[in-house]
Amino acid sequence: MDAIFQEKHITLNLSLRLYPLDAIYGACYQLIDEAYLYLDQEVPGRILVTVTPKATSDRSVLEGLAGRFENELLHQVLRLRLDRRTGRVRDMIVGRALLAAEPLLGPDSDNSGSNGAPDDYLDDPLGIAVPWEEKYGSDEGKNRTDSDEN
Repeated sequence: MDAIFQEKHITLNLSLRLYPLDAIYGACYQLIDEAYLYLDQEVPGRILVTVTPKATSDRSVLEGLAGRFENELLHQVLRLRLDRRTGRVRDMIVGRALLAAEPLLGPDSDNSGSNGAPDDYLDDPLGIAVPWEEKYGSDEGKNRTDSDEN
């Protein structure tokens, strides 16, 4: 990666063989709040990224932005490689989770599992879900004293 420092911006010359375009876009997005980014392709297989800070543009700020961009670029490449390796497993896990939740999602769900039996979380063998008044009756008059009635 070549970096060309100029007075108010820095231009990075990136190889598309090393850094996929999606990784470059991801890295640019991470700096979008503090810099203006311009992408250009003058030579096939290479991308020029011009980074111009929104605030000051002294040499130390430009070097800091370039360093952060390069680190973020590596992060994005790694994220894409991991996605390529584990994406199918992730999709399978999410698909199974959604499939397992399907009876709960449908509007005409009968709250039963795939075998027709009620789901375990709806069972209430201890009567915990029964309101106090239903279970023990109303107790409005039981705790009142004679002085409360006057």
